[in-house]
Amino acid sequence: MRLSAIKILFFILLLSSWQIHAYNITRISSRNGLSNSEILSINKDSEGMMWFGTCDGLNMFNGIKVQVYKPSSDNNNLSGNLIEKIIETEPGVFWIYTNYGLNRFDKWRKTVDHFNDFKGKYFICKSTDNDIYIIKNDNRISYYDKKEKSFKNIDVKGIEFDRLLNFTIDSNNVLWLFDCYGHIKNYSVNKGKNNNIE
Repeated sequence: MRLSAIKILFFILLLSSWQIHAYNITRISSRNGLSNSEILSINKDSEGMMWFGTCDGLNMFNGIKVQVYKPSSDNNNLSGNLIEKIIETEPGVFWIYTNYGLNRFDKWRKTVDHFNDFKGKYFICKSTDNDIYIIKNDNRISYYDKKEKSFKNIDVKGIEFDRLLNFTIDSNNVLWLFDCYGHIKNYSVNKGKNNNIE
């Protein structure tokens, strides 16, 4: 009898030591204010807000309601309505890949910077240093220079845009290219005066 009581007590202590996490799953659609139910991209920002790129605008969900950002004639708005990718590089600063160009959206200042050189298909990623890198059909790598607030181009041998599936930059600042034939190439990204990629 005493042994079974000890087993039960041990089992209760074991269960109480585990942390129980509750998850709340909310389904949202155009009925709840989402600009379009076809989602192309999702991002959770540094404050826990959910951002959805749809076929008809950028949507921010704060857990209660949806706020929609769509292109307009206002120069301080997104350049396209198809939101392919959303990347947060600093708290409240997002890079938005649209069908009509790349936008840098600062939700605190409520400003949008347009980079219309990046229309059509391109690949974009962020490094662990929160730098933005882009590869487009000119087979060059572009990176955003934060001081000059513009993109700089780097010529790198061996990039074939038509074969590229995706690319990423790891925590050691190594840029990895993946192509449709299963080939993988890597380059070292050295930030300094020349911002070299080797």
